[in-house]
Amino acid sequence: SASMAPAGEREARWEVVGGADRGGIIVRLGQDLASVQAPSRLSTGALVAETQLSGERLQYRLLEGSGPETGWVSVRLKDKELLVHVADA
Repeated sequence: SASMAPAGEREARWEVVGGADRGGIIVRLGQDLASVQAPSRLSTGALVAETQLSGERLQYRLLEGSGPETGWVSVRLKDKELLVHVADA
C-alpha cells in the first residue's frame, strides 16, 4: 500500500512509556485533539510503528502490546514524554 515505507528504509518505532497509572494512553481516531477518542487505550510498554508524525501528534500502527491497531496519540503531554523513539536494535 502507499503508506508503506520505501524499500531499504526502516520505519521509525516508538515505545509507549506514559499512562502506567491509567492503563495506557489515549488514542484518537484523527490527528485533531478534538477528534473522537478510541474505545480502548494504547497500553504502556506497547511498541508501535510510525505512520505519520505531525508536531507532537503521532499516527501509529500497533506492533506489540494491546490497544487500537491504529490511531493518533500525543508523543508528549506538557513536559512528560508519553512515547519514546526506539533505536533500531
